[in-house]
Amino acid sequence: MKRKYRYLLFIFAIASILGSCSKEEFKPIDSMLIGIGNVTKEAIPVIVSENEWNEALVLLREHNVRLKGVQSYFSNNGYQGDYDGDEYGIDDEELTGAFIQEQLTQLQFTIDSVWGMYVGDDFSTIGSTNPGIQRLKAKLYASTAGEVAAIYDWLCGTGEDGDYNALSIIAQVDNVKELLEFNELTSDEVNAYINGITERFSTTKEYYTWLESEIVKPEFTKVQREVYALLQADIDEIEALLADDEIIAADAPILVFQASVEEFVSYVDNGYISDAKMPAVAGEIATIAELKWLSTEASAWGGEWKLVADIDAAETRRWNGGAGFMPISDYAGILDGNYHFISGLYINEQANPKTAFIAQLNGGTVKNLGLVNVDFVTASGVNHAGVIVGLGTACRIENCFVAGKTHMQSGQSGCLAGRVNGGDLINCVSYVDGIADPPNNHNGGIIGLITGEINMDNVLMAGSIVPAPGKEGKNIKVILAANVGATLQSSGLYYDSETNYLEPGTEAVGLPSAQWDDLTNFPEMSEEIWEIRAVPEIDENPRPYLKGFNYDTLTDMTVPL
Repeated sequence: MKRKYRYLLFIFAIASILGSCSKEEFKPIDSMLIGIGNVTKEAIPVIVSENEWNEALVLLREHNVRLKGVQSYFSNNGYQGDYDGDEYGIDDEELTGAFIQEQLTQLQFTIDSVWGMYVGDDFSTIGSTNPGIQRLKAKLYASTAGEVAAIYDWLCGTGEDGDYNALSIIAQVDNVKELLEFNELTSDEVNAYINGITERFSTTKEYYTWLESEIVKPEFTKVQREVYALLQADIDEIEALLADDEIIAADAPILVFQASVEEFVSYVDNGYISDAKMPAVAGEIATIAELKWLSTEASAWGGEWKLVADIDAAETRRWNGGAGFMPISDYAGILDGNYHFISGLYINEQANPKTAFIAQLNGGTVKNLGLVNVDFVTASGVNHAGVIVGLGTACRIENCFVAGKTHMQSGQSGCLAGRVNGGDLINCVSYVDGIADPPNNHNGGIIGLITGEINMDNVLMAGSIVPAPGKEGKNIKVILAANVGATLQSSGLYYDSETNYLEPGTEAVGLPSAQWDDLTNFPEMSEEIWEIRAVPEIDENPRPYLKGFNYDTLTDMTVPL
């Protein structure tokens, strides 16, 4: 059984004690005490030994808060004994009030010991009178003591909730170790330490000078150039600190600066390609490196993921020997774009029979996602190619926005999805310009082919789809290319009749470009979800766009070559 599910049993047992209890609802607490003992004494040390600090710290805090709740309960109510017709108590006659208090005390000691072993909050032993050491550790001491105290209060449930995780605890462990080392330093060692800082800075600055000639290259995204510009501010600050007698304060910025530069060095050495990195926060994708991890980590394809930042994916053009982004495959979870954009995604798939951002969506959901500046090319051997989804089965695509270009050299392909075997397509708009070049049939501006029960509401084809020369007779249509026994319910399907001269392929309304700047021409579409605006990076003319996205950020995205 997965660890997190084991914990649910424990949490349920706690909830049964601390909730608002009637005679019928109140349960004996024997199993709860056994549970809290086993999990705290056995599970937490295992988690700690596996260095899963996110889980360990949060779990430790949950146990400690609940334990204090149990202690408070016994303090207020005392030991009740067996059921006496008025109140329930402890089921096992061998469990006395004293025994319970002893167990609670032992459990509290276990929690405190785990915390103290790996962090601790007692700095009273650090008190050398050496003035050089005092100056060196003063700032670090103040910040560390304050942070440890805050985390400890959070652990005990007496302080404000904070976003404490692995980085929080590891940072304080390292700081505590360094403070303890400072306590033993001599004056000569203090000077050597300061000289070491200066040497590290000099080496880092050499890296930075070399990278100045690299950062102007188009392989770097706009976001990376901005980060690099911030490094220049760091270098100025550090030089000022090094020139000041208060040298101590320079240490942390130097280490941060050096780590940033080394990351850039690695990026350049690897051909301007980011390494895949496991997300710093479970369930959240914040960087192109974390998106790369998700695209290759099959064990993550059944869970729930959320974007927490816009992602510039221009470097995917250099991934996988020029094949680009490796599609997320066989996804069955929920992917929430959280109204963020992924820009510059590149796919040049020559082998995979299903191709899109998500190659296959089985019973899953994609929502609130914007894919912009896409550049997709699929080979003739590919079947089921789309932009968001290649092949969807019993799936849901909602509040999604796509823009860019695609060259569909495959059957059952679309500018939004390739083939959908049952599902929902709600509040979606495509600004993709597609070239339909199928070896057989079925290319659509929205979907290539549908089967099963399909519901489509408020779906717009604002881009264009045109047949490649010689492919005019290959069943290429503006909305749906083919319906194979599908039960289709739809409303609010629109396409630009000036940029698309083909048949829609289903009931849809064709509006000339001049009428797309008035939401009243789209009566099914709610003003709570849609707005008319101009987004120059997509289309200079006012058009319907989904609310919730920050379109201004597109100016910072790299347009594909």
